Amino acid sequence: MTWSTIVALMSLAECIVMAVVNGCLKCFFIGKNIINVIFAGVIFILAIVLQSQLPPGDTSGFLNHGVVANLWIMGIGILVVASLGIHGAGKEKKWPLVSFLTASVIGVTILLMVAAHFIQMKVLMTRMRMSDDSPVFDAIIASAFAFLAFELTGIILAAVIIRQLVKKQ
Repeated sequence: MTWSTIVALMSLAECIVMAVVNGCLKCFFIGKNIINVIFAGVIFILAIVLQSQLPPGDTSGFLNHGVVANLWIMGIGILVVASLGIHGAGKEKKWPLVSFLTASVIGVTILLMVAAHFIQMKVLMTRMRMSDDSPVFDAIIASAFAFLAFELTGIILAAVIIRQLVKKQ
């Protein structure tokens, strides 16, 4: 998705919504961020379960303390960003929405880099015929792009709400 596409979607969304911050738009944005908070809670539960399964001092294997630490960091990051979005939309404050927008763009960029890495690994494994169409890579890639689409809606909504708040002042 290019910047021109994002700008076109933002202008389309801006044409749909009035100059005053629409209550339906706010509710949709807050609901989207509540889903992100639930997702962060699932990540926290997964991190707790995985941490209890790890033997102490074991750093070998796929599942080690670094993976669990990354889950904790990812869960905290999603929780903080979603809380910024909920606060900004609920109180109609510009700075939390700008912070949400910035953090979401950074998060989407990181997500795209991770997805590109997994796609590259899948292509290399297919070329070397090391894999018999492992569903793990396909599931990771599909979930990354589904989450990417979900986050892009949040970015567009935040940009529209910020624009409306600027017009309102």
